[in-house]
Amino acid sequence: MKNIFTRLKTTSKAHVPLLVIGGLFSLLAGRTAFTKPFPLPYDENYHFGLIKLYAHHLNPFLSTQPQGADSLGAVARDPSYFYHYLLSFPLRLLQALGLNVHTQILVLRSLNIALGLGTLYVVYRLALRIGLSAKTAWLPVLALAITPVFYELSAQVNYDNLFIGLTVLTVLAVLSITDKLRAGTLPIAKLCGFTALVLLASIVKYSYLPIAFAATLFVALSAYKHIGLKRLLTQLRHGFAGISSIGKVALIVLVAVSGLLWYQRDGLNIVLYYTPHPQCQIALGVEQCAKYAPWARNYQLRQTSAQRPQDGLQVVAFTKYWFRAMVIETYSSIHAHNGVVVYSPYAEARTVAKSLIAFGALLATAFVLFSKRARVLWMPGIIVCAAYLAALWVQNFSDFHHLHSPIAIQGRYLLPAMPFVYLFATYGYTLFTRYSIAEATQLQGNVAAGIKARALRPVTAVLKLAGTVRLV
Repeated sequence: MKNIFTRLKTTSKAHVPLLVIGGLFSLLAGRTAFTKPFPLPYDENYHFGLIKLYAHHLNPFLSTQPQGADSLGAVARDPSYFYHYLLSFPLRLLQALGLNVHTQILVLRSLNIALGLGTLYVVYRLALRIGLSAKTAWLPVLALAITPVFYELSAQVNYDNLFIGLTVLTVLAVLSITDKLRAGTLPIAKLCGFTALVLLASIVKYSYLPIAFAATLFVALSAYKHIGLKRLLTQLRHGFAGISSIGKVALIVLVAVSGLLWYQRDGLNIVLYYTPHPQCQIALGVEQCAKYAPWARNYQLRQTSAQRPQDGLQVVAFTKYWFRAMVIETYSSIHAHNGVVVYSPYAEARTVAKSLIAFGALLATAFVLFSKRARVLWMPGIIVCAAYLAALWVQNFSDFHHLHSPIAIQGRYLLPAMPFVYLFATYGYTLFTRYSIAEATQLQGNVAAGIKARALRPVTAVLKLAGTVRLV
């Protein structure tokens, strides 16, 4: 009994910083949630409208466009619906209790703050998983909690609040699975859970699809490397044999339900329109889509694109603008003034954050490049971030190229990657404390030297080969 109390006391002390950070985050987000009028700028009216719609449809499988829903887009074929469907259940309860719309908004905003707290906890778990101690694992959690765009977004009704946490959870799941694979075991239960996670997260927001592809490919390649095709069937049989009958039924039901929910939107969209996310006018038609504000904006920009001629692709210029705008808005507060969205940048905070992140990331890069153990820990997160950011950039650049105007470039879209950025920088600083300043400086120099050496390997190989060939 004494040992139990000792362990509880130790655990509670380790979690004190996490609890303090959770309280601070709740205060920052709560100040916005309970003082700012509805709707808040990040499409809160749109998301609340979809939640209200699903509150009147117990069955999420919509065969046709609901009446009066044209302002919400092609709802029946929208692949990003699961967040709205889940939150429709608490809204049903609030409506049944006869509570007014203002109270409904405040409760839904509170639930989104809870999702933000959940994301912070998952980041903490990932920090411990990649090797940070309990004394330093709270640092990336704090950095994310006080990032302006994160607590501003968490204060309102928006599907990104669930999407961010699911992205971090995906990397945590991949690490857990690959641990088992390296040990030569095929973790059936974990793989089924991962499959359900990927399927359900894909219908929370379609932007998760590149993350799903990257994570699934990484797991598949790891299984091929450590298990092999010949042992795969044997491992499957042994894995299922070790699960109880109830467990087997539960896993089959979980995967089947998740697959059905995914197929009803993404799967059918691929069958009908050859894409998981068809454009509104393809699913509905121009007349109905004209009532959907984002589509109407893009349509107007496309019609007038000739008035804004471009000189070439402008890839470099766009990328510079894209990165700068993203970073500025990540460290800015946002509010609406006379119907216009206004950003208030925190320039000093942005400068400090950029400097700290750059230095910490440089140190961490050295270890990832030259330490096999570090690469094993970080490769899933790096691949997931790269896939998401690449898809985001391609989408934004494609819109810019076709519409001749930058649209939907907002700091909140960086948030799925920000936990990994903060974790990576913290990882670098924790390594920095294990070395003297001279050793750390030399380590930074090794980053450039290592990159140069790897880049020159093909050239070196060619020169060696040329030296063995006698020219006539």
